[in-house]
Amino acid sequence: MGQDITLNAATPDRCEWDTLMSQHRAAKLAGAEYDRSHVNPLYAAMKAAFGDFAIPLDDPRRDEWRTAHNHDAIIAQNEHYADLESNARRTLLRMPSPDLAALRWKLDETFADDDISLWCDEIANAIRADIARLMPKGA
Repeated sequence: MGQDITLNAATPDRCEWDTLMSQHRAAKLAGAEYDRSHVNPLYAAMKAAFGDFAIPLDDPRRDEWRTAHNHDAIIAQNEHYADLESNARRTLLRMPSPDLAALRWKLDETFADDDISLWCDEIANAIRADIARLMPKGA
C-alpha cells in the first residue's frame, strides 16, 4: 500500500494532452464510422449467407466468400482503428492529467464497460499521482 506515487509527478503538458485526446476522439469516431459502413454490413452478409456471424471452418464456401467480400482487409482495417484508439487511450491514462477534468476523464474511462484491463499498476499509480498533485494541499 505504501507505493511511491511520484511516477506521474511530471509537469503535465496541456498541449500534449489535448493532441492525444483529439487523436483518441478521431480514432474512436473513425472506428465507429468504419463499423457502420463496412464491418456491420460484412457481418450482416455473413449471417445472411451462413446463418451466423462466423463462417464454419469446415464450410467449403468459406475461402471464396471471404475473398469475394474482402473480409480480411475489412477486419484488418477495423483492428487498425481499434489499435489507434486503444493506444491513444492508454497513453492518456498513463500521462499526467493537466487538470481535474482530465483526471475525471481518466476515472470515467477506467470504469467504463467494466474494462478491468485498464487497472494495471502503472495506470493506477498515475491516477493516484494525479490526485496527489491536483488536490489542494492538506485535503
